[in-house]
Order: sequence, then C-alpha cells, then structure tokens
Amino acid sequence: MTTKEFLQSQKQEWFPKSSTFDRNEYPVCGSLSGSFFYRLIPNPTERHPPEFVFIKPDDNGIHSLAMKGHIAQWNMAWEAGHLRGEILRAEMPESFSWLDNYKDANIYLLPYSAKHGYYAHQHLLNLLPARTREKFGLPLTKRGIWPTESAHWFLDRILPKDFDQRLSRAMAYHIWPLINNSSRINRYTKSEPISLLTHNLN
Repeated sequence: MTTKEFLQSQKQEWFPKSSTFDRNEYPVCGSLSGSFFYRLIPNPTERHPPEFVFIKPDDNGIHSLAMKGHIAQWNMAWEAGHLRGEILRAEMPESFSWLDNYKDANIYLLPYSAKHGYYAHQHLLNLLPARTREKFGLPLTKRGIWPTESAHWFLDRILPKDFDQRLSRAMAYHIWPLINNSSRINRYTKSEPISLLTHNLN
C-alpha cells in the first residue's frame, strides 16, 4: 500500500458517514482501564487535579516508537493518578526521567503537534453531535478513548489545516443554545465584549 492509499484509507475511517453509527458508538467518549494491561493498579484515596504535559516529537517531526510506547503506558495507568511514576519508574526511558521531579503531580502525557490540538481536545470532539461535526467538517470518529494512547502521524495529513478553529466554532455553536436560547451566536462578532455576550445569562 502506498502512502497515498494509506492516507485515503485513514481519511475514510476518520470521516465516515454518520449513517454507519449506532447509539452505542456515538457520541461516546470513554476511558480504558489499566486492569486490561496491569495485574495490579494502585488506586490512591487522595486525588490530585490533572495536569497536562505536551511531548514534542523528535527532530524528524515524528514521535518515536519508544516515545509512543511510554506515552501509551503512562496514560493507560491513569487510575493510579500521581502514583504512576512509582509503578512505571523501572521501565521509564531516560528521556522521561524529568517526571521524577513531579512525584506528587497527576500528569497526563499528550503528544504535541504544531498543526493541530487534536490530542488535547479529542474528548470534547467525541461528544459533539454528528450533525455539528458534519456542519463544521470535523472527523466523525466513533467511540473515543481518553486519555489518548498514542500519536498518529497521519492526522497531520488528513485533519483540516484549520482544525482548531473549526472545533472552536463547533463547540460554540453547540453550547450557545444551552446557555442562551434567546439569541443566536452568529448574531455576534468575535470582537463583541464579554458583557454583551452574557447579558441574558442567568
């Protein structure tokens, strides 16, 4: 399979027709328990607020297999919270040794892309209605998993170049009627003061 054919197949998978979905697949954003991969996972009684660190790719612009592997391993142990470093230290690559400086932090590792913020916002994307996604030209992936398990190099090639702006507009379009059903968001411009936007909110 050529690169072009592979990208086309991924585009068909990430932008399927909404008619192929059923109510159990969409819109859904869930999590995957580490119990599928680990015999024991500590579950701390004290929960620390989540913090997010973006991991940049290497000099070639891609996340190496070792980098992807550790991001996946770290995030799949999300139930352990700030104790992840304790249970994964022996297998931690040297490039991630800086995590030892934040032993009390509940850190999530997210792949960084200079072209889009998909990995940071995929949980929001997966909860938008299909019609809203179609209206703004956003991916119609089925059941989403958070936190992300890996970086996908092909997303830089198949996502719209203005993905972040489209997602922002789609979220505003979806949320606005829920907080202010007496007006339409398209009646306001981006430069409207916040006091004007909120004058009808309870």
